[in-house]
Amino acid sequence: MAEAIERGRLRPGRRLPSQRHLADILGVSVGTVTRAYNEALDRGLIRGEVGRGTYVREYHPMELSVVDRSRIPSGTLDLYQNFPILIPAIEDRLWSDALTSLRRRDNLADRMRSSWSEESERRQHAGASWIARAGLTPDPHNIFDCPGVQAALCAVFGALIEPGDLVAAPSLSHPGIKLLAEQYSAKLVGLPIDDGLIVPEAFEELCRERPPRLLYCSPTIHPPTTITMPDDRRRAIAEIAERYDVIVVEDESAAFLLPEPPLPISAHIPERSFFIGDVWMALSLGLRATFVLAPDSMMDSMATAVAASSGITSGWSCPSRGPRSCTCYGPRSSAWRSTEPSGSPSATARYRRPYGCASESRRTCPSCAGP
Repeated sequence: MAEAIERGRLRPGRRLPSQRHLADILGVSVGTVTRAYNEALDRGLIRGEVGRGTYVREYHPMELSVVDRSRIPSGTLDLYQNFPILIPAIEDRLWSDALTSLRRRDNLADRMRSSWSEESERRQHAGASWIARAGLTPDPHNIFDCPGVQAALCAVFGALIEPGDLVAAPSLSHPGIKLLAEQYSAKLVGLPIDDGLIVPEAFEELCRERPPRLLYCSPTIHPPTTITMPDDRRRAIAEIAERYDVIVVEDESAAFLLPEPPLPISAHIPERSFFIGDVWMALSLGLRATFVLAPDSMMDSMATAVAASSGITSGWSCPSRGPRSCTCYGPRSSAWRSTEPSGSPSATARYRRPYGCASESRRTCPSCAGP
């Protein structure tokens, strides 16, 4: 019953047979069916209504709570969230210097009116430089800028997940992963962990039975265990993911706390991984900038997902800053998107409008004749 509900064969709201009738169909005792129904009720898979029957649940939300930090006693170690240690002598000075630098600029009003609807090369290069600290050599054109880790994960799920897909994660993981799995109608499976984090044998056993669409993990200073996955296990996880065609989503925000973090899993399978690098944990909680390194094969779908989840589109807009409209496509704001990213803004690429047009593709922008 649980499998049928999770895979969509029993749709939400469908009425289930009576316990006696189902027992007759299956050839088992009524007591066996009663225990199964009670177990399904405990799991939140079904609901019973007096006088009406038993139905598949419409929605089973994850219970969340909000912490009022003013009620946490002084001197208490707060483990509710993975916050870095506050060092006012350093952080106050850095924020003061940054705000002083901003006050000296004469174009603040213009900057405050800028939109996140287009990626800028400056932000992409900043993201590439930040991610390079983790040991990767990213192409800036493969960088997406998102307002926080959850927005980045939402975009990755939007680019990858179809209803019914399997998502694997360590048995202890970021709570937002459960929310995203529910939001995208995916089935979430927890993987056993030990003192080296994900157990490779368990991951491979799952892949043999039913390969997940993606594996989510935080292999460096994993929250909440603080385990850092050793290099040999990272290579093993990468090899299994490549063999079974699994996409790895590597959330490595905590890796930037280390002067020399271990080489990411993404380094071993760059065409099969999304690397997420956030700045808030290493720099300041007030900085909600998160950079995502995406593989070449997923750039189009990721650009669409980022635009939908964060209001940001692809960084490959038309290289010319000429007229604001294209002759056959109307307004050009984020209308042109490269389908052949090459790492060089001046390289010849094909452009298309993301929402479709009678003209499938062209070698030049019809508005400016640029590549």
